[in-house]
Amino acid sequence: MRAGDPGSGEPVPAKAGRAGAGALAGLAANDNGPGGNGVLTPWGGFALAEGGARRFGLGTRLELAPAFRLAVEGQRRNANAGPEHTIMLRGSLRW
Repeated sequence: MRAGDPGSGEPVPAKAGRAGAGALAGLAANDNGPGGNGVLTPWGGFALAEGGARRFGLGTRLELAPAFRLAVEGQRRNANAGPEHTIMLRGSLRW
């Protein structure tokens, strides 16, 4: 998750060379993963940026062990150029 993404807890970045105005809100909750293993974190959020741009996102993260993480997220961005939709699947396995 990048800074400024809904649910990231990071502020919406300002445009280069300009002061940014915006708002970010998100909600996430931890629960036991499948079979009581790991941590499941569903989240949702939205961001409002300068110029009326908006982002809405939903997703979930699953951490079965410190070495294995999986995330699924979807976003809709509304800007002057029209809506953009994104679906992302991310995973990491460290050994």
